[in-house]
Amino acid sequence: MFRHGDGKAFPENFDLSDLGYVKLAREYGFLPDQIVDITPNVLPTVVILHRAMQEYLEPMLQFADSYVKARAPWKARLLKFLLSKQVEVIDRKLRGYRRRANPDRYRERIRYVTMLLKDSELG
Repeated sequence: MFRHGDGKAFPENFDLSDLGYVKLAREYGFLPDQIVDITPNVLPTVVILHRAMQEYLEPMLQFADSYVKARAPWKARLLKFLLSKQVEVIDRKLRGYRRRANPDRYRERIRYVTMLLKDSELG
């Protein structure tokens, strides 16, 4: 899995042999023999993950939050205060997973590639 070096979307005419990993391999004497972009084959899994997060994970978390607040509001506030750093970490991770599981963003910024490298000295 490769991301574009500057964190932006891959250009339409991007050549996979320009990936940083391939350039580094060349510096160590390895040449690309085959490079295949399998991103379109991975995208259905990303779509399923995105849908699962939207339809199951997020509603479950909202339900749990609403349930605790309705049943024991003062305990909920106390727990949120005592565990504020942990809640912040979890929220940050969830935001990251939402971003990574977004199929459109994934299609633009990530390339899944299989590659076969060969030693330049062995031919």
